[in-house]
This record gives sequence, C-alpha cells and structure tokens, in this order.
Amino acid sequence: MDVYIVGEDTVSKEIIKRILSHCSEEIRIVSELPARGGQVEALAPKFNNLAKSAPVILLLDSDNVCPPAKLKNIVANFEKESNFIINIAYDEVESWLMADNDNFSSYFGIPENVIPLPTAISRKDENRKEIIFPLKPSLFMMMEIIPKSTNFEIRRRLTPVKGSKKGPEYNSTMIPFINEMWNIDNAAQNSDSLIKMIKRIQCLL
Repeated sequence: MDVYIVGEDTVSKEIIKRILSHCSEEIRIVSELPARGGQVEALAPKFNNLAKSAPVILLLDSDNVCPPAKLKNIVANFEKESNFIINIAYDEVESWLMADNDNFSSYFGIPENVIPLPTAISRKDENRKEIIFPLKPSLFMMMEIIPKSTNFEIRRRLTPVKGSKKGPEYNSTMIPFINEMWNIDNAAQNSDSLIKMIKRIQCLL
C-alpha cells in the first residue's frame, strides 16, 4: 500500500514510520509532506484532496486542546475523505515515547520513577489512560528528566542552550531510540491516543 505521511517535525515523522512498519511491512511511503503545527489547518484541505489518490497519514500534537475539538477545527470546512487519517497525540508525541517507560529509562540513563504514571482520562472507561505531565511533555523531558540522566552525552545532546527549546542534538538523539528501542506495544498500554492511531492504521489495511 502506498501512503503519504504528514508530521509537524522530524520526530513526528519518524514515529509515523515506526508505527506503519509495526502494523505492516507492506506499506510504502510515497512522500513525506511538511506541515508545521500552525500550518496544518490551512493545508488540511490539500491533504484531504490528496487522500483521494492514496491514504494520507497525519500526526500532530493536541497542545493542550481537547483532541476531538482539534479534529473538528481541522475538518470544519470540508468533508473528510476516509483515507485522510488524522491522528492527534495527547499532549505531544514525546509522551508516546516516554509511555514506553522501561526502554526510555534504559536508553536515556534515567530512573524509571521520574516519568509520571499513566492515569485514566475517562470516568466511563478506566482503561483509557494517558501520562499527564505538569508541563508540556517535551519541556518536562528537557527540564526534569534529562538532567537526571547518568549519561553525560545524553545530557549534553538534549540540554537546551540559551534561547533554545530543545537540545542541540535533539533529532539525532531521539531518532535512534524511536527506530531501535521504542516498544510500541509497551507504550500503547499507557496511551489511549497511541492505541487509536494503531487501530486506524489496522483498519486502513
């Protein structure tokens, strides 16, 4: 199956690729389409039109907005094609990576207990869980988790320098973890939004 993928940044696109390969070895990515967070709503009609020819897999952060409300805003001005697969991470894609607590802790040299435990996000269904961070997940990772790493190189690569939000080697450090260590099945046990993306891909197949 040929698909297009859309991610807000390099890490998001790598996560899409890993999830696709996790679901099937028969998926071929035709093209990676760039779309920064603020561009998604404006470009969504074009992605939707493209989905008439091949599935378009979009992944973006909810950024403290209720995912159903964010989805409603994205598709407000057009009728969504069934092959336009919109996925919204709660609250950022980094939370999906940290949801694999064991491997994340091992890879980055941090104590397991510094990552918050998942909590139920639905009163009706206690199995719907997410990790709720006191700050944006990426910011919490930089400020509270990485400084506790016993690995000097990890701290050097991921500690933001003055004026930056992320470490100087953020992408080149996160991508090997995504491709080599991230256990999607483990992470899905702690993230309802990740489970939903996996199910959407499986239904597409």
